[in-house]
Amino acid sequence: MRLIRCNTLKLETFNNDDQVPPFAILSHCWGTVEITFADIMNEPDRPDPESDIGPTDKWEKVWMAAKTAKEVYNLEYIWVDTCCIDKSSSAELTEAINSMWNWYWHADVCIAFLSDVIGMPKLEDVFSFISRWFTRGWTLQELIAPARLDFFDMTWTKIGDRASVSLLWSDEVCNIDRRVLADGGRHRLNEFSAATRLSWASKRATTRGEDRAYSLLGIFGVNMTTLYGEGYERAFLRLQNKIFKQSADQSIFAWQFPSGPAGLGRRRILLGSAKFMEI
Repeated sequence: MRLIRCNTLKLETFNNDDQVPPFAILSHCWGTVEITFADIMNEPDRPDPESDIGPTDKWEKVWMAAKTAKEVYNLEYIWVDTCCIDKSSSAELTEAINSMWNWYWHADVCIAFLSDVIGMPKLEDVFSFISRWFTRGWTLQELIAPARLDFFDMTWTKIGDRASVSLLWSDEVCNIDRRVLADGGRHRLNEFSAATRLSWASKRATTRGEDRAYSLLGIFGVNMTTLYGEGYERAFLRLQNKIFKQSADQSIFAWQFPSGPAGLGRRRILLGSAKFMEI
């Protein structure tokens, strides 16, 4: 696991779990320009983390995240998905995707950065605008897994935590049972059927289709190889197989293919499809 040291903005590698220091972890929606692994390894481009004036270019988010981890939570390290994974290595990317739930689980705090929100919305305005963060596939596990989750608006001002925000952004916005968002809720996932857990992701989208399946690995406690290019239906069928092998939950077969030459009499769930979620 690689972490960014907050006072240097340099990556440090920890090969064993018992070597990993306390750390914050960032949850966010990717923008058009993000710091990559190559960028953070490029010494001349790195801004001064001790400066009172932060960068206004692509480094701004990482710089502010590190500053927040250090000044608000007194943590020396932070993990950021855009630059702590060498995505040019398919093996490392697969390992990271299969490890991500555990990383969010073991982080001291998850900093959820809502780049399209300023301040806490009034109750009457909750449904007039929903942050993009609540619509993305990967942020579902980032909402559930951390022991502590705090929300920050576009000015990096804390606007609430998971408990307070889940009460304001109701079930219709979070699309998830509030018991999961309560203290200790992350330990109760097995109380919810496979179909219910799939429904939590039904209104969420990912840039790459396959990630609709890969982003659910931790929620079901399974591991599998990532094969970008296989398409989301094949990825979901592989996920279905993994879930079925470790669970007797028959709700996973709740969807039936339409009748016809290709699907007559075959019962199989198309995981994550809107059609399955609406029955």
